[in-house]
Amino acid sequence: MKDDEDLDYLKRDPEEEFFMLSVLALKMNHTEEFQAEYVYDISASQLFNEVKELGMPFHKWYKWLDEKFNSLKKNHEESEK
Repeated sequence: MKDDEDLDYLKRDPEEEFFMLSVLALKMNHTEEFQAEYVYDISASQLFNEVKELGMPFHKWYKWLDEKFNSLKKNHEESEK
């Protein structure tokens, strides 16, 4: 059996995992509710880097993401007019 050092690469950052799952959930919701093609333009890793650079605590991430997604939705709707 491999020792712990060999398995370190399998461990994921729990904060990043939470963030990525939050992005996935919002993408799924927007796709189901709005048939939203704009979700394909969203880079979860770029957004994750942004919240880390902002120093935003993890408990505020979902609300921040939700606002980002709603802003994209609004921009998409306005561009279709």
